Amino acid sequence: MFITLLRHGESEGNMLQCWQGITDGPLTVVGQQQATLATQELKKYKFTTILSSPLQRALETAKKVHAALAEPRPELIVEPLLTELDMGSLEGQSWRVPNPIHTRDTPFPGGGESLNDVYLRATRFLVQHLEQVDQQGHILVVSHGMFLTELVHAVCSRYGYGWIDLRWSNTGITTLRCTIDNGLELLRVNDTLHLNPMYL
Repeated sequence: MFITLLRHGESEGNMLQCWQGITDGPLTVVGQQQATLATQELKKYKFTTILSSPLQRALETAKKVHAALAEPRPELIVEPLLTELDMGSLEGQSWRVPNPIHTRDTPFPGGGESLNDVYLRATRFLVQHLEQVDQQGHILVVSHGMFLTELVHAVCSRYGYGWIDLRWSNTGITTLRCTIDNGLELLRVNDTLHLNPMYL
């Protein structure tokens, strides 16, 4: 089974350098262009399913990819488990406001989630959607940087590997191959070669 992970294009929150988490803002013009360029790369592949966060910035990105794929297109599933980490009272504040979280089990203030909360959510997603996939399947997951990091942690745990902390650029593409015999193989990491230099 192949799993391709795609972070959304640049959002308004990214442009404004704000903590956004579950704040639901759209892609910027640059973000739309990034998503279009990612589509040119991803349309080469035959995905069996596309799963997307319901937040606009991810769903807009996923819809662009889905529309460009050859018929018969795979199902596009909107999955709330793929939503970004809830940053509580930091939502909408500038990145200059210090991140108060220093341990994985400490939730963001104001009712937010902890990193471990998101890891458990990613594990539920893995069990519900990916462990049932045929070994020849290729799943595209469109989500957010912090969630995707925890999803990679969950996949690593599932196959008995140590955790890998990845950097996620806007429309960065990461592909993993998971097999019963050979375990987990990382085929590409945060690939942004599809982007023009001005959008990196």
